[in-house]
Amino acid sequence: MPLWEKRLLVALAIYAAAIGCYLWSPYGVLIVLVPLVLGMILGAAARLPNWWPVGWAALPAGAFLLYGLLSWLAILGIGFLPAPIMIAVPAAGYALVSWLASPGFAWPKVGAGVLAIATIVPVFLNA
Repeated sequence: MPLWEKRLLVALAIYAAAIGCYLWSPYGVLIVLVPLVLGMILGAAARLPNWWPVGWAALPAGAFLLYGLLSWLAILGIGFLPAPIMIAVPAAGYALVSWLASPGFAWPKVGAGVLAIATIVPVFLNA
């Protein structure tokens, strides 16, 4: 199985776990912690490269993406973020970090990194 398929399957499993935690868990913190642990376990099981640092970096990357997305929504005057998009943030953070930490394709990764950093620009515009 190609590496991108493994990363996609792990990200989809993280999204499914986040949906399950959102629907059936009384604790909101599980939406973050369960996908983080599941990403590490499945990343190791799928033998993804750099699964340990990717698993730890997925949480701050997801928070970074969520904070940037909420800042853009504030600038655009949209007051809320739909739940399916907010729940997808841990999976998106894992997918982004996993792709950036994998070997090969240097220039697209630089572009994705710049795009991820550009999501935080509205924070400085609102300050």
